[in-house]
Amino acid sequence: MNTIWFPDLSDCKGPKYLALTEAIRQAIVSEQLQVGERLPPVRELGWQLQVTPGTVARAYTKLTDEGLLKAAVGRGTFVAEPKAMPQHMPIEIGARPTRVPDQIELLSPLLPDVGQEALIRNCYARMSQMPNDNLIRYPSQATEANARIAIADWLQGVQLGRFEPEDIVLAHGGQNAIMMILQIVLKDPKPMIFAEDLSYAGFRHGARLLRAGVVGLKCDSEGVRPDELEAACRKYGPQVFCTSPEVHNPTTGHTGLTRRRELAEVAQKYGCHILEDDCYHMQGSGLPTYRQLLPELGWYVSSLSKSLTPSLRVGFALAPQGKAQTLRRTA
Repeated sequence: MNTIWFPDLSDCKGPKYLALTEAIRQAIVSEQLQVGERLPPVRELGWQLQVTPGTVARAYTKLTDEGLLKAAVGRGTFVAEPKAMPQHMPIEIGARPTRVPDQIELLSPLLPDVGQEALIRNCYARMSQMPNDNLIRYPSQATEANARIAIADWLQGVQLGRFEPEDIVLAHGGQNAIMMILQIVLKDPKPMIFAEDLSYAGFRHGARLLRAGVVGLKCDSEGVRPDELEAACRKYGPQVFCTSPEVHNPTTGHTGLTRRRELAEVAQKYGCHILEDDCYHMQGSGLPTYRQLLPELGWYVSSLSKSLTPSLRVGFALAPQGKAQTLRRTA
């Protein structure tokens, strides 16, 4: 089917071929040009619009590449059939990925439901009754106060040294808390992170984002050997040692009191920060954390991901004494 459609380009600014392209596109969208209609030949449309045939050909080619037009050799250029929309699977709220029998997911542990699902649902229901202002404003120290108090209560019994709820800095998960700390402590011209030779991949990812290197330290049954940490401090200077002494990832190993004190002495000697990731915290062993052993160099991180649910991106960090404000500015 032929068409006598000709656009008006008298008010166009900029390249004529772009104006013609947009005019044809709008005519197709508004159905002024119907599917199957034949557009004017290149030379005829160029003469009508007082533009070169090359301008018309360029517009036709662009729209053909977009799938709005189709060209048939010897027959002309036509409005193309609209492309079929891809079929999408409906999203089912609450649907869970199928687990493969006898296959263990190392990326994310399977948490048993011991009542936390009902607890979370109840929290969401209570949130729906909150004043509107609390839902559409940035959180502040005041709005986060209850969360910090709850976390401080949860940490009762953990040997962290002296701290107040105000010293707790909230984060979007444990990895975010780790990144906040690394941004503070990595100040060397050649930043380096010390970690167990087999350790949590998040330490390495954090180092990569901050353009820092990673030094793997040899371990025995209780974790990193003190002589390994001392050798690294001598070679690379005081940096930061990232570790999980309560439950090591992925070996589930545990660092005893004597070894913790030995590592803390080395860190104190060289001024090396220790970042303790206690993401598997539930009750704890009662042993002192590095924040207690090293009040000026010990950092503590934990989250709800491994103990409650990973769907709530809630983590937190405790800075060494006197550095909470510095950490809060990084959050």
